[in-house]
Amino acid sequence: MSTAAPDARTAPPRYHELDALRAAMMFMGIFVHTATLSDDAVFNGVSYASGLFRMNAFFVVAGFFAAMLVGRYGATEMIRRRLLVLGVPLAAVLALINPVHLWVMYNHFNPHIGFIPYLRGDGVDPPDGPLIWHLHLWFLISLLVYTLLTPALAAALARTSHTAAYRWLVASRPRALALLFGFLIVTTLVLKGIYQVVLEPVVGPTPFGFLFEVTLRYLPFFTIGLAIFLDRPRLLPVFRRPTLVPLAVTGVLLYAGETGRAGALASGAGNVLVNSVFALAVVVNLFALFSRLFARARPAARYAADAAYTVYLFHYFAIYLIATVLSVGTDAGFGMLLLVSVLTFAVTLAVHHFLIRRFRLLAKVFNGKFTFGRHARRTPLRPASAPASGAPAPAPTISGPSTPVTPPPTGREHPRPPVPGGPPPVRSGGRHAMRSSMAARGRARNRGWLGGWAGRGVRSRWRGAAG
Repeated sequence: MSTAAPDARTAPPRYHELDALRAAMMFMGIFVHTATLSDDAVFNGVSYASGLFRMNAFFVVAGFFAAMLVGRYGATEMIRRRLLVLGVPLAAVLALINPVHLWVMYNHFNPHIGFIPYLRGDGVDPPDGPLIWHLHLWFLISLLVYTLLTPALAAALARTSHTAAYRWLVASRPRALALLFGFLIVTTLVLKGIYQVVLEPVVGPTPFGFLFEVTLRYLPFFTIGLAIFLDRPRLLPVFRRPTLVPLAVTGVLLYAGETGRAGALASGAGNVLVNSVFALAVVVNLFALFSRLFARARPAARYAADAAYTVYLFHYFAIYLIATVLSVGTDAGFGMLLLVSVLTFAVTLAVHHFLIRRFRLLAKVFNGKFTFGRHARRTPLRPASAPASGAPAPAPTISGPSTPVTPPPTGREHPRPPVPGGPPPVRSGGRHAMRSSMAARGRARNRGWLGGWAGRGVRSRWRGAAG
């Protein structure tokens, strides 16, 4: 397992399929949270299906990108960046958006009151509706915890990769899948037991009980994401092929638990366990599907990945704001809920395109797009190569560049001699080079999709988060 970073002289690879998967799961959240407006069978079905795999897929992708950032910048710099990228938008939405959002949501399910009376606590106690202080932002809070744990988790995974047992298990795809499912089963049971025995009696009745429970529940999926990146020559191909047998087996177990045919799987640790293994089977097949659909860069997919963070932060508030404007009640049907979903998607994309992307302050506050210096690792970790025929992969090693880096010519050292009868030589430095560079940038801005987005090469700095 290699905690490898790409050489500083080469551009790091971009995993287009994971960007697209993250964006798709993010946009699915619009339908999930629209379902909270009323009781509709179709939207309730979407919400139920989402609960089976959506957040699990998010955290696997988040773990993958977290390991990539550790390899690229080092643990300390990764933590600094992630605290800004995740923490600043979290604090901004908690302080600026959530109070108004909770008030609008309260008025949707309860008798209307003013904003100030609501803040004073003059409403119904307890109120109806999914009113919880963090709303959908719990995902960012869990990611912040995982960010702090990432260096220790990555180090433990790297040590494990040196064992002969691990190398034997990942030498074939069936054994690698068995290892991943076995790891998930053991860690899920252990963490569930820790929460029930140690934490639930203390934090369960508090407003933070849910945060502790979901953070422990999804930690194994984040760790699997770390492992996929750290040993990507062997584990990433496992996730890029469909896995139908585990999906069918875990689906049968899930059905037996949900219908009461297997009492041990219907509640408690059994229910959590069967949901976890089914989620992993779905995630493997989602990786395979998106690897085929988005094997290369697509402008629309890249734009969606860039907008996903904005959609995540604002969509829940937009849903209830649009429902209030349209006078959508708690008895709304499928057609009205679908209209709210479409309008929410359009509004949040417009917020990103016309506000977040165009105003640097808003991009910093609500997307965490700060200007970071170049902090590439001075001693990049060399990636392990995939074994040719089941042979153990070499252990990761740390070394500097193998060949000296030659600086590019500036055009000033050896001026080109004039050609007899030809045009006069053009200097490549000074004002001529600056004008040529400015003209090239101007032409690039005029190309690309959606007003030159692709030409400018704008890309999202956010690596992992949504809920």
